[in-house]
Amino acid sequence: MAPRVDLAVINSCNNLLLDKEFERCYEICGTCISECLNHLEVPRIASIRDSLCLIAIQALAELNRWQEVVPYVTKTYSGMEECPVQIIQACLLLHHHVRDLSTCSVLANIWLRKPSNMALDDYVLVLDTYLFQVLYNVSRWDEMLATVELCSPAIGSSSVEMYKQQISQLRERAEMNRIETLATQAQQDEQTEEMKKASKESAVAKPSLKKYLENRLSLCRFYAVKSLTWMRNSTSSVQFQNGALLVIIFYLLFTRANADFLSWQTIWSLWSSLVKFWKAMFAPLHQSRSD
Repeated sequence: MAPRVDLAVINSCNNLLLDKEFERCYEICGTCISECLNHLEVPRIASIRDSLCLIAIQALAELNRWQEVVPYVTKTYSGMEECPVQIIQACLLLHHHVRDLSTCSVLANIWLRKPSNMALDDYVLVLDTYLFQVLYNVSRWDEMLATVELCSPAIGSSSVEMYKQQISQLRERAEMNRIETLATQAQQDEQTEEMKKASKESAVAKPSLKKYLENRLSLCRFYAVKSLTWMRNSTSSVQFQNGALLVIIFYLLFTRANADFLSWQTIWSLWSSLVKFWKAMFAPLHQSRSD
């Protein structure tokens, strides 16, 4: 009796996968694979089974049921070592993605050790997947070298040396990148600490706004009272003029100037300038009145 599965089933399962109907896709793949197992003598059935198994693995991964993948493949092929290249590659990449490195190691060793697999033309594809997409990403350098030695009967001594040289270069490059990363991180940490220290020093050195205003108002009140008292007790127009000058000076100093830089030298310089200005402007008028 001819099997009912054909290429149309693969297309249908692919469409279900694209439509995110993962559960239904997985169920149909399982049913069709079971039928394929009863007709493996038909040449095209084996390739259909392989395609459906690959789709089922993707559906299980999307359903977050990756723990079921190895038992599923083992049942489909009567052992992991019997599965084709694309299936073992999918299993390795899936378990590496979920950080199940121990399972990756077991699967790779089982499949790579099998003599019949060593005779396959695509044997190095599985080796490269395990070396450079699994072990390399977790810096398992010694395990990479051990795997190359394990596969030496299949790949030959010249290929073993080539792999070892490539692994050595990758290791040196990874170490250089690690050192550069650490140096960059240390530099960034040092700059961050310097910025924090400078920020703290600035916060300590700079007076608060409240304290600044309190000091300014206190100085204004003190000198204003002194000036007004002196002007009230003055007995001549000259003394009154001097008092007016003092009021002007205090107004400029304590409302228009930065109190952090006030000093008696600054005040005296401003006083002298204002006296000269006052004499230049009002002395002629005073002399004319006296005459």
